Amino acid sequence: MKKVFMFVRSMKFGLILLLVVIAFSVAGSLIPQTFEDTWYLENYPSFGEAILALGLHRMFSQWYFIVVSVLLGASLAAAAISRFMALRKLLQGVLVVPESGYRTDELVASKVSRLCTYLQKKRYRELNTGEATVYHKNRIGYFGSALVHLSLLMILVFGGLVLGLSYYDDVLLLPGETAELSDGSTMHLHSFTRRDPITDRIESISVITVSTPDGRTSGAREIRVNHPLRFNSYAFYQFHHLYAGSITATDVTTGGRDTFYLTERSFLSADGRTGIWFETVFQGWTMEEETGRIIPLIYDAPIFPDPLYYVLIMTEHIHEHRFAVPGTHIYVGSLRFDFNELINYPGIRVSFTPHPFPALLLAASALLMVGLFLSFYLTPVIVVIKDGHYKITASKSSGIELEIVAMLYEGEDIPKDTPDDEQVKIPENQEREVDI
Repeated sequence: MKKVFMFVRSMKFGLILLLVVIAFSVAGSLIPQTFEDTWYLENYPSFGEAILALGLHRMFSQWYFIVVSVLLGASLAAAAISRFMALRKLLQGVLVVPESGYRTDELVASKVSRLCTYLQKKRYRELNTGEATVYHKNRIGYFGSALVHLSLLMILVFGGLVLGLSYYDDVLLLPGETAELSDGSTMHLHSFTRRDPITDRIESISVITVSTPDGRTSGAREIRVNHPLRFNSYAFYQFHHLYAGSITATDVTTGGRDTFYLTERSFLSADGRTGIWFETVFQGWTMEEETGRIIPLIYDAPIFPDPLYYVLIMTEHIHEHRFAVPGTHIYVGSLRFDFNELINYPGIRVSFTPHPFPALLLAASALLMVGLFLSFYLTPVIVVIKDGHYKITASKSSGIELEIVAMLYEGEDIPKDTPDDEQVKIPENQEREVDI
């Protein structure tokens, strides 16, 4: 069991898992996710079937991605636990005066005083134990490695929760309509425009109000392409815009009238028998010079530069296909149908991310930055001075030791340091594991 734990927490195993997760994430980013199966077959004719067979179109919910992520989490958890356990043991004896490992060159009183002054100027803290003087600095740096592993584990867990619990939905609303969201909240569209009233630039702008079941409201807020509204775990994005037909029906006998916004096939009638059947609106049209016949045009773009209504006139005796352009009208029985200019309406993407996981994910990222800062910039250093000898303990002791030696023997020959007899020697073929 101990060997299994050692393998799971090893850097090699964790690094392999991390690279696999990164590879899956890159694939999931390059391949659009959660589209219909037919979309992949149409857009990737060469390897669309392979994408579907391997589940690459829903990468982050596949069993193999989940398994690798769980193993990576277990590896990070084991590494964090082992490092905190090692850290606990280390901190208990880190300021204990060691019996061996000192440099063999003996310092005269003036050099000891110079060394103490040098360490004090470098803001080392001083601890006098009676038998020796211990100078230490950046002890908090011992926590760097443990914090890095802990924060990576938190990022994996909270990121997985955000990914698993988040979802989005595209909502189409006409001005004045209200949509209900999954938790009972509502989104009301006040207006939509394609032109900024201040700058006169072409830009999609929706004005919406979001209300929660408990009565809280966002108030009327503008959303634009790069300026979403975030409210109550939701984010509302101006995603795209579409066109809707607009037909005004007037009863010539009573004077009653109503305007209809049409996005799908609809039958407009007062009695259920006589009226017009709205089929669609073409993006443009042209007319044959020889025959005078109208030819509808369809563009490969979401614009309607010269719209053309296509309807079916229905009475008890007539079913007649008819084209109409904005500004014209048709009489059917006692009803007059006026064809208006098209109106724009928005497609709003509603993204849900449950609280408090995004905030926890940001906190974990901040903790990672702290851990990296402690690991790279706050290197723990301990200098013990005892009986004219000194010993340096640090994860980067070579550079620090060179500074101290250069300072002590400036202008003098530097004596060669040889380890004393009590110092433990490690055979070249023996591996040593370092926890901190």
